Amino acid sequence: MASALIRRLENSIRDFTDDLMAIIIPDHCIVCSRPLIKGERHICLHCLARLPRTDIHTADFSPLHQRLASTSVNIDRIASWFYYSNGSPYNAIITVAKYANRPSLSRIAGRTFAREILRSNFFKGIDMIQPVPLATIKRFKRGYNQSEQIAKGISSVTNIPVGNMLVARPHSTQTAKSAYGRFLNSLSVFSAKENAARIAAGRHILLVDDVLTTGATLLACAEALTSTVPDIKISVLTIGATRQI
Repeated sequence: MASALIRRLENSIRDFTDDLMAIIIPDHCIVCSRPLIKGERHICLHCLARLPRTDIHTADFSPLHQRLASTSVNIDRIASWFYYSNGSPYNAIITVAKYANRPSLSRIAGRTFAREILRSNFFKGIDMIQPVPLATIKRFKRGYNQSEQIAKGISSVTNIPVGNMLVARPHSTQTAKSAYGRFLNSLSVFSAKENAARIAAGRHILLVDDVLTTGATLLACAEALTSTVPDIKISVLTIGATRQI
Protein backbone atom coordinates (compact mmCIF):
# COMPACT_ATOMS: atom_id res chain seq x y z
CA MET A 1 0.00 0.00 0.00
CA ALA A 2 2.78 2.42 0.95
CA SER A 3 4.67 1.75 -2.28
CA ALA A 4 1.51 2.38 -4.32
CA LEU A 5 0.96 5.71 -2.57
CA ILE A 6 4.57 6.72 -3.17
CA ARG A 7 4.24 5.74 -6.84
CA ARG A 8 1.09 7.86 -7.23
CA LEU A 9 2.84 10.80 -5.56
CA GLU A 10 5.87 10.46 -7.84
CA ASN A 11 3.63 10.28 -10.91
CA SER A 12 1.65 13.35 -9.78
CA ILE A 13 4.83 15.35 -9.22
CA ARG A 14 6.19 14.31 -12.61
CA ASP A 15 2.95 15.24 -14.39
CA PHE A 16 2.82 18.59 -12.58
CA THR A 17 6.43 19.33 -13.57
CA ASP A 18 5.72 18.51 -17.22
CA ASP A 19 2.65 20.78 -17.23
CA LEU A 20 4.53 23.59 -15.47
CA MET A 21 7.35 23.48 -18.02
CA ALA A 22 4.80 23.82 -20.81
CA ILE A 23 3.62 27.08 -19.24
CA ILE A 24 7.11 28.45 -18.55
CA ILE A 25 8.54 27.48 -21.93
CA PRO A 26 5.91 27.76 -24.72
CA ASP A 27 6.48 25.10 -27.35
CA HIS A 28 5.63 24.26 -30.94
CA CYS A 29 4.03 21.09 -32.26
CA ILE A 30 6.80 18.68 -33.22
CA VAL A 31 4.67 17.36 -36.09
CA CYS A 32 3.43 20.54 -37.82
CA SER A 33 5.41 23.30 -36.00
CA ARG A 34 2.27 25.24 -35.05
CA PRO A 35 2.48 27.11 -31.71
CA LEU A 36 0.89 25.02 -28.99
CA ILE A 37 -2.02 26.41 -27.01
CA LYS A 38 -2.96 25.88 -23.37
CA GLY A 39 -3.44 22.22 -22.58
CA GLU A 40 -1.35 20.92 -25.51
CA ARG A 41 1.96 19.21 -24.89
CA HIS A 42 4.47 18.63 -27.71
CA ILE A 43 1.70 17.65 -30.18
CA CYS A 44 -1.22 19.89 -31.14
CA LEU A 45 -4.77 18.57 -31.04
CA HIS A 46 -5.01 18.97 -34.84
CA CYS A 47 -2.14 16.51 -35.40
CA LEU A 48 -3.20 14.24 -32.56
CA ALA A 49 -6.61 13.79 -34.19
CA ARG A 50 -4.93 12.76 -37.46
CA LEU A 51 -2.38 10.42 -35.91
CA PRO A 52 -2.15 7.22 -38.04
CA ARG A 53 -3.26 4.95 -35.20
CA THR A 54 -2.83 1.19 -35.52
CA ASP A 55 -5.70 0.16 -33.19
CA ILE A 56 -4.13 -3.29 -32.94
CA HIS A 57 -4.69 -3.42 -29.17
CA THR A 58 -8.26 -4.48 -30.01
CA ALA A 59 -7.12 -7.51 -32.07
CA ASP A 60 -6.64 -10.98 -30.59
CA PHE A 61 -4.07 -11.70 -33.28
CA SER A 62 -2.46 -9.03 -35.44
CA PRO A 63 0.38 -8.78 -37.99
CA LEU A 64 2.58 -7.67 -35.09
CA HIS A 65 1.82 -10.93 -33.30
CA GLN A 66 3.13 -12.66 -36.41
CA ARG A 67 6.24 -10.50 -36.35
CA LEU A 68 6.89 -11.45 -32.72
CA ALA A 69 6.13 -15.13 -33.23
CA SER A 70 8.66 -17.38 -31.54
CA THR A 71 8.93 -21.01 -30.47
CA SER A 72 10.24 -19.96 -27.05
CA VAL A 73 8.04 -16.93 -26.26
CA ASN A 74 4.29 -16.42 -26.43
CA ILE A 75 3.28 -12.75 -26.59
CA ASP A 76 -0.18 -12.33 -25.07
CA ARG A 77 -1.23 -8.79 -26.08
CA ILE A 78 0.28 -6.13 -28.30
CA ALA A 79 -0.47 -2.42 -28.47
CA SER A 80 1.18 0.20 -30.66
CA TRP A 81 0.02 3.79 -30.91
CA PHE A 82 0.75 4.76 -34.52
CA TYR A 83 2.34 3.55 -37.75
CA TYR A 84 5.96 4.62 -38.15
CA SER A 85 6.62 5.04 -41.87
CA ASN A 86 9.29 6.64 -44.05
CA GLY A 87 8.81 10.37 -44.50
CA SER A 88 5.94 10.68 -42.04
CA PRO A 89 6.07 13.86 -39.91
CA TYR A 90 4.73 11.77 -37.02
CA ASN A 91 8.08 10.00 -36.83
CA ALA A 92 9.27 13.05 -34.88
CA ILE A 93 7.39 11.69 -31.85
CA ILE A 94 10.02 8.93 -31.80
CA THR A 95 13.12 10.66 -33.14
CA VAL A 96 12.86 13.94 -31.24
CA ALA A 97 12.23 12.13 -27.97
CA LYS A 98 15.16 9.84 -28.60
CA TYR A 99 17.82 12.14 -30.00
CA ALA A 100 16.92 15.73 -29.09
CA ASN A 101 17.06 15.56 -25.30
CA ARG A 102 13.28 15.63 -24.87
CA PRO A 103 12.52 12.89 -22.32
CA SER A 104 9.23 14.58 -21.41
CA LEU A 105 7.98 13.86 -24.95
CA SER A 106 8.33 10.13 -24.30
CA ARG A 107 6.46 10.48 -21.01
CA ILE A 108 3.66 12.46 -22.65
CA ALA A 109 3.41 9.91 -25.48
CA GLY A 110 3.18 7.04 -23.00
CA ARG A 111 0.64 8.89 -20.91
CA THR A 112 -1.53 9.91 -23.88
CA PHE A 113 -1.56 6.44 -25.44
CA ALA A 114 -2.34 4.80 -22.10
CA ARG A 115 -5.30 7.13 -21.60
CA GLU A 116 -6.61 6.31 -25.08
CA ILE A 117 -6.68 2.54 -24.53
CA LEU A 118 -7.39 2.44 -20.79
CA ARG A 119 -11.07 1.56 -21.25
CA SER A 120 -10.22 -1.28 -23.63
CA ASN A 121 -8.96 -3.33 -20.65
CA PHE A 122 -5.60 -3.78 -22.38
CA PHE A 123 -3.88 -3.20 -19.03
CA LYS A 124 -6.15 -5.53 -17.07
CA GLY A 125 -4.15 -8.10 -15.12
CA ILE A 126 -0.74 -6.61 -15.97
CA ASP A 127 1.44 -6.55 -12.85
CA MET A 128 4.52 -4.64 -13.94
CA ILE A 129 5.89 -2.51 -16.78
CA GLN A 130 9.40 -3.41 -17.97
CA PRO A 131 11.08 -0.93 -20.35
CA VAL A 132 13.65 -2.20 -22.83
CA PRO A 133 16.96 -1.25 -21.18
CA LEU A 134 19.86 0.73 -22.59
CA ALA A 135 23.49 -0.21 -22.10
CA THR A 136 25.08 1.91 -19.36
CA ILE A 137 27.34 3.84 -21.73
CA LYS A 138 24.52 4.67 -24.16
CA ARG A 139 22.25 5.77 -21.32
CA PHE A 140 25.00 7.98 -19.92
CA LYS A 141 25.57 9.65 -23.30
CA ARG A 142 21.85 10.21 -23.94
CA GLY A 143 21.07 11.12 -20.35
CA TYR A 144 17.95 8.94 -20.15
CA ASN A 145 16.29 5.82 -21.52
CA GLN A 146 13.37 6.84 -23.75
CA SER A 147 11.62 3.49 -23.19
CA GLU A 148 11.77 4.02 -19.43
CA GLN A 149 10.23 7.48 -19.88
CA ILE A 150 7.39 5.93 -21.92
CA ALA A 151 6.90 3.38 -19.15
CA LYS A 152 6.68 6.16 -16.55
CA GLY A 153 4.04 7.90 -18.63
CA ILE A 154 1.99 4.70 -18.78
CA SER A 155 2.44 4.18 -15.05
CA SER A 156 1.11 7.67 -14.32
CA VAL A 157 -2.21 6.63 -15.89
CA THR A 158 -2.45 2.98 -14.85
CA ASN A 159 -0.55 3.03 -11.52
CA ILE A 160 1.21 -0.15 -12.64
CA PRO A 161 4.77 -0.09 -11.22
CA VAL A 162 7.79 0.20 -13.51
CA GLY A 163 10.29 -2.64 -13.08
CA ASN A 164 14.03 -2.89 -13.59
CA MET A 165 14.67 -6.56 -14.25
CA LEU A 166 16.74 -6.41 -17.44
CA VAL A 167 20.25 -5.24 -18.30
CA ALA A 168 21.80 -4.60 -21.71
CA ARG A 169 25.41 -4.98 -22.72
CA PRO A 170 27.01 -2.52 -25.17
CA HIS A 171 26.12 -3.27 -28.79
CA SER A 172 26.04 -1.53 -32.14
CA THR A 173 22.98 0.48 -33.17
CA GLN A 174 20.05 -1.27 -34.84
CA THR A 175 19.01 1.69 -37.00
CA ALA A 176 20.68 0.88 -40.33
CA LYS A 177 20.63 -2.91 -40.08
CA SER A 178 18.53 -5.37 -42.07
CA ALA A 179 15.99 -7.60 -40.36
CA TYR A 180 18.51 -10.42 -40.12
CA GLY A 181 21.19 -8.01 -38.97
CA ARG A 182 18.94 -6.75 -36.18
CA PHE A 183 18.27 -10.32 -35.13
CA LEU A 184 21.99 -11.15 -34.95
CA ASN A 185 22.74 -7.89 -33.18
CA SER A 186 20.16 -8.63 -30.49
CA LEU A 187 21.45 -12.09 -29.63
CA SER A 188 22.83 -12.21 -26.08
CA VAL A 189 22.46 -8.43 -25.67
CA PHE A 190 19.88 -8.64 -22.89
CA SER A 191 19.86 -10.63 -19.68
CA ALA A 192 17.64 -10.82 -16.63
CA LYS A 193 18.88 -9.64 -13.26
CA GLU A 194 19.26 -12.07 -10.38
CA ASN A 195 16.12 -10.78 -8.68
CA ALA A 196 13.92 -11.28 -11.77
CA ALA A 197 12.80 -14.77 -10.75
CA ARG A 198 11.68 -13.52 -7.35
CA ILE A 199 9.93 -10.41 -8.67
CA ALA A 200 8.27 -11.74 -11.83
CA ALA A 201 7.37 -15.34 -11.03
CA GLY A 202 3.81 -16.01 -12.18
CA ARG A 203 3.27 -12.37 -13.13
CA HIS A 204 2.11 -10.57 -16.26
CA ILE A 205 4.83 -8.21 -17.53
CA LEU A 206 4.35 -5.45 -20.11
CA LEU A 207 7.48 -4.93 -22.22
CA VAL A 208 7.72 -1.34 -23.46
CA ASP A 209 9.82 0.16 -26.27
CA ASP A 210 9.61 3.23 -28.48
CA VAL A 211 9.21 1.55 -31.87
CA LEU A 212 8.63 -1.98 -33.18
CA THR A 213 10.33 -2.76 -36.48
CA THR A 214 11.56 -6.35 -36.88
CA GLY A 215 10.73 -7.22 -33.29
CA ALA A 216 14.24 -8.55 -32.66
CA THR A 217 14.89 -6.34 -29.63
CA LEU A 218 11.56 -7.07 -27.96
CA LEU A 219 11.89 -10.80 -28.60
CA ALA A 220 15.41 -10.81 -27.16
CA CYS A 221 14.11 -9.10 -24.01
CA ALA A 222 11.16 -11.49 -23.77
CA GLU A 223 13.43 -14.51 -24.17
CA ALA A 224 15.82 -13.18 -21.51
CA LEU A 225 12.90 -12.96 -19.07
CA THR A 226 11.29 -16.30 -19.92
CA SER A 227 14.60 -18.16 -19.72
CA THR A 228 14.89 -16.96 -16.11
CA VAL A 229 11.19 -16.95 -15.21
CA PRO A 230 9.48 -19.77 -17.18
CA ASP A 231 5.99 -19.08 -15.81
CA ILE A 232 6.01 -15.40 -16.75
CA LYS A 233 3.34 -13.89 -19.01
CA ILE A 234 4.43 -11.18 -21.44
CA SER A 235 2.63 -8.47 -23.41
CA VAL A 236 4.15 -5.69 -25.51
CA LEU A 237 3.46 -1.99 -25.97
CA THR A 238 5.28 0.43 -28.27
CA ILE A 239 4.63 3.99 -29.37
CA GLY A 240 5.40 3.34 -33.05
CA ALA A 241 5.36 0.30 -35.32
CA THR A 242 6.33 -0.13 -38.94
CA ARG A 243 3.71 -1.63 -41.24
CA GLN A 244 6.27 -4.01 -42.70
CA ILE A 245 9.74 -5.21 -41.76
